[in-house]
Amino acid sequence: MPPIISDNATLLILGSMPGAESLRLQEYYAYPRNFFWQILYTLIRVDRDPWSDSYEQRTDTLCDHGVALWDSLRSCKREGSLDQRIKEQHPNDILGLLEGYKSISTIFCNGGASYKYFYSYAKDHLRKVSDDHAILFDTIDVYKMPSTSPVPSKNYRNLEDRLVVWNSRFPVG
Repeated sequence: MPPIISDNATLLILGSMPGAESLRLQEYYAYPRNFFWQILYTLIRVDRDPWSDSYEQRTDTLCDHGVALWDSLRSCKREGSLDQRIKEQHPNDILGLLEGYKSISTIFCNGGASYKYFYSYAKDHLRKVSDDHAILFDTIDVYKMPSTSPVPSKNYRNLEDRLVVWNSRFPVG
């Protein structure tokens, strides 16, 4: 799927690879139980249910607030939608995208798989700060964020747990 991006983008959010429902509909984060849209609407202070907006309205709202979307991977083989089933992965040209959008100062990798694939692709240009933070080209902060997947994990059991971390690093007002 192509990136969703505007000239005023300051934050790029990278998923790993769209899930089955997103690929079927050609819409990022199309699975209604995924927390992505709820988290982003909360962070950019849009006081309505994101699912009351059309997909085009949701992506326009993100672009209006300087948020861009894409994925770490251009293609892969995978049964179902789980990241742990990804095989034979091929990266998107994220470094090429960044060349055309110099205003991007932060990258959020939505989950560990996205971070792993992006890190592997861009490792020659990254300086590791911590296990979940790196700096790209000495100017762009890259963070491994809690996945917006509704599947509970050891550290993130629900929407609220994830929202705390996303909010603490969110650079757009």
